[in-house]
Amino acid sequence: MHLRPFLAFPALLALAACDRTPSADPDRAPDPQAAAPAPALQEGCVLHLVDGWLAPAPPVAPVRAGYLTIHNAGSEPVEIEGVSSPAFARVELHATEESGGVSRMRRLDAIEVAPGEALELAPGGLHLMLMDPVEDGLPGTVEVVVHACGEDWAAPLPQREDAGDAGSAHRHHGH
Repeated sequence: MHLRPFLAFPALLALAACDRTPSADPDRAPDPQAAAPAPALQEGCVLHLVDGWLAPAPPVAPVRAGYLTIHNAGSEPVEIEGVSSPAFARVELHATEESGGVSRMRRLDAIEVAPGEALELAPGGLHLMLMDPVEDGLPGTVEVVVHACGEDWAAPLPQREDAGDAGSAHRHHGH
């Protein structure tokens, strides 16, 4: 007989009728399993991520340099709060600074793009450092995700075979 599914149906109905909303009781401790509220979205935030590319490097390189242009088509300044990639354990925003003939990289916590402006991440200046690939060998194109305005903005970074002087711009970095 096939009564078991029918016997379970009343139990499922009883569970579905339970109130799962948290109590408004002020003496009750907050539920640590409850989801954190989503960040507020910035009104009028419009970003365009274009011309992305990944500098050439040996397939086993633990660090790669990435570049792109970020256009702020909105009416307010936009703070780029961070960048991530499913292909790398860590992605950082960096600025290259030259002092006494030596280029050094400085990690940035955030960068701002003025309204109506484009910010170019390029060799010898602002750029992305993609560190610790999660797998051996990278696909032809790596996705990066720019975190700004409480949203995630994805951009492809295809690997370039020849990047002109980009390779030399990253050989002489000091930390």
